Amino acid sequence: MGLFDTICCAMPLPGVRPAWLREDSGFQTKDLDCTMTTYHIAPDGSFSDPGYTGVIVFYNSNIVATGPGLYTRIGEDAESVEYEATVVGGVVQTLKQTEYQRQYAMVSGSHPPYYEPSKDLKSPQEYFTVGKRLYCLYGGQDIGAWVRVVYVGTREVAVEYETANDFSFVGTLETMSKAMLHLLWLSEEEAQGERQARVKYGEVQREEYQQGAREWASKRSLHAEPDDAEEMP
Repeated sequence: MGLFDTICCAMPLPGVRPAWLREDSGFQTKDLDCTMTTYHIAPDGSFSDPGYTGVIVFYNSNIVATGPGLYTRIGEDAESVEYEATVVGGVVQTLKQTEYQRQYAMVSGSHPPYYEPSKDLKSPQEYFTVGKRLYCLYGGQDIGAWVRVVYVGTREVAVEYETANDFSFVGTLETMSKAMLHLLWLSEEEAQGERQARVKYGEVQREEYQQGAREWASKRSLHAEPDDAEEMP
């Protein structure tokens, strides 16, 4: 997501207005300095920066999480809006809705994070011992690497890579929180088995979402295409 600025717009917003969009709702924009500053558009179109001239695109949505699919607070349809304001000398000259999207969404939290079955069976004392050789496999990796524990602290451990992969070289030192025990394994076979289980779990989540989206699409039609963008009088 990166840095952005916030636009608070008190002017009447044209186009489709979602029910969740309140009068005091803020919008993100990347068209200003991206210094996490809040700018205001007054009801009469006056902009916070009286000397500003340019086009500002700002947007908002009720999406609270993604992957796989979209998630909203109570499972209401996911709605995204985008507006474009043309400002000349610190005054908005035109304000139009450039995008409105409505999509299927699931209830936030309906897909709990993957639970590693072997997590509770792992003994930190067995793993976090200086000199212990372990196989490290991050969630997004296909191939892990062998590491050796070189330091054990109260909350973290330091490991040295003995083999290389796409993310690390031989001899690389890395500090890991002890909470990252789920990334360490006694064998490559155990690690790959867990990775495959995670992939399968993700596929089940994805199919569940896609099935819901298909049922949603069969009952409703998406509305307010970009061609329907409305400009203020």
